[in-house]
Amino acid sequence: MSRSDGERTLREAVSAKAPHNLPAPMTAFVGREVESAQARALLRDPACRLVNITGVGGVGKTRLALEVAHAFSSEPRSPFPDGIYLVPLAALSASGPLDDVLAAAIVSALGVTFSGTEMLAVRLRQYLRAKTMLLLLDNMEHLATGTAFLVGLLQEAPGLKLLVTSHERLHLHGEWIVALEGLPFPDQQPAADQASVPAAPAADRRWPASDLERYSAMQLFVQVTRMYTPDFALTPATAPVVAQICRLVAGLPLGIELAASWTRLLSYREIAAEIAQSLDFLSGAAPNLPPRQQSIRAVLDHSWSLLTAPEQQALRQMAVFRGSFTREAAAAVIELRSEDVATAEARRCSTLNSRCSICLLRWWINRCCGAQSWAPARATSCWSCCANMP
Repeated sequence: MSRSDGERTLREAVSAKAPHNLPAPMTAFVGREVESAQARALLRDPACRLVNITGVGGVGKTRLALEVAHAFSSEPRSPFPDGIYLVPLAALSASGPLDDVLAAAIVSALGVTFSGTEMLAVRLRQYLRAKTMLLLLDNMEHLATGTAFLVGLLQEAPGLKLLVTSHERLHLHGEWIVALEGLPFPDQQPAADQASVPAAPAADRRWPASDLERYSAMQLFVQVTRMYTPDFALTPATAPVVAQICRLVAGLPLGIELAASWTRLLSYREIAAEIAQSLDFLSGAAPNLPPRQQSIRAVLDHSWSLLTAPEQQALRQMAVFRGSFTREAAAAVIELRSEDVATAEARRCSTLNSRCSICLLRWWINRCCGAQSWAPARATSCWSCCANMP
């Protein structure tokens, strides 16, 4: 092959990559091998048009979605030749007509302008009709009532696919879910992608740090700590305490990052003791993070604000529990007044299956309050927080 032929081949390969507006990552991506592969496989599937990455605040939904989008954008022959575009939604308000709000956000992300007198939403549907494109709609949870607009886009643009991040399902026909929980950590049943990782022994024993480094939660703690202490490495002395920190935050990436930021001032044992005493200790994130991720308290407050009044009332009433509970027990303590008994029961089930269980109960209680010997005090702290919310 001549030099000119090689240069032409290189130019063709570069030009075949999909255009995008994705921000470059500032840190290495840790873990989530199974979830990343699952999301990419779904988006390649012709039968799948809408993928929703769900999970509590701080679990890493946006980061995983961006990693998936970057993987597609870097392919020489992208399955989305007309582009891969991030559409940030967190700052948008649901006060106006959501069709207009969502259409304006998408048009801004695409960087296109339309002329004429037709409504923006109509022009956008016409523009996307012949496109083979991926839109990453980030933080959709507070705009969930605008899903009819998304369905309309998918119906009119057969080459369009949507990758959404949200605290909960959008409850749409044809929606595929990739659910995120905390990163795998020691003393937890390993995830499918870490089935070969041995179960860690009791917290007061020492074991090879190399075994613990295979857990994604531990890897993330090491990565963040090295930003403050470049020569940091797990040792037989520090590894058990770092493992305890990862357990205390149930592998939540934001919790791990906030805990690691305190290594500049406190010992690992002091950090673990502070977290065990109060989740409010986990604060002080970088100013380039959104306000809702500046602390675990901010994450909880944001999740609480997304709940309906009946859902908030249900959490306050369930503060009588000191640990985990059954669905039947939860339904028994939820007071929902109704003239019709069947209607009341349906509302109980609806409340338990809503954002309550998805955003707060499923993670904070099942993962935090149900783990290890610190569960009773931990549960009391979590439920007291719910009981005292405004």
